[in-house]
Amino acid sequence: MCGFSLFGYSAITFWVVSTVGRCDEVGRWVLSVTGSEDCANTFRNQDIDGQSLLLLVDNAHHNLVTLLGLKLGPVVKIMSALKELSAKSINAS
Repeated sequence: MCGFSLFGYSAITFWVVSTVGRCDEVGRWVLSVTGSEDCANTFRNQDIDGQSLLLLVDNAHHNLVTLLGLKLGPVVKIMSALKELSAKSINAS
């Protein structure tokens, strides 16, 4: 992943939308991050694709815990993984 910005969108935005674009791919990514099939299924069942995932991140703790009913542990892992991806995109620039 390279660190670039195009039309105000960061590399992480392009990575998430293109690599984790479809709902089933988001589910697989959530499973790889959290190790929880229940969390992955929640994302799949709610039709959360890459673009939706990025929109959830704006108020992530509230959105993931309150709206999706996820436990705090998996939410922290998801947020950490997204921060790591963001840091990689910044460091690559």
